[in-house]
Amino acid sequence: MNKKFDQIEIRANENEAKVFLNMPSFHFPMHLATLSRDTMTLKLVPKNSKNVFHFFKDGLGFNEEMIFKLKFKFVEAELNGTAYRTTRDHLIKKAVRSPYQSVKVDRQLILRLSDFHIPSELAIKSQEELFAGS
Repeated sequence: MNKKFDQIEIRANENEAKVFLNMPSFHFPMHLATLSRDTMTLKLVPKNSKNVFHFFKDGLGFNEEMIFKLKFKFVEAELNGTAYRTTRDHLIKKAVRSPYQSVKVDRQLILRLSDFHIPSELAIKSQEELFAGS
């Protein structure tokens, strides 16, 4: 099943959906992330130092349409081999909208690397669910 929005395109099979950015200035769609249906996790393609927004105090950018149109619970990003994880709700709450957008640049939310974490109330709830049958 494939689905297109203004900026992103979803190519799905039964277990996962690949998310692509398709801008007018692109020759080919760019793979942004993979959404796992089992874990409700949006996993970004691996990033490196050139992908860090230093102007936003070392943050990673997320396509705004991807964040608001897709249904997921967790976000994972790998930057230079280091894993970062947070929740969708936390990302929306803490991220800053980038003022930069044009026909060549997609609308983005920027989350500082220091703001990546699982909120404590969710971490406690997850541990309780994990040990509920003990």
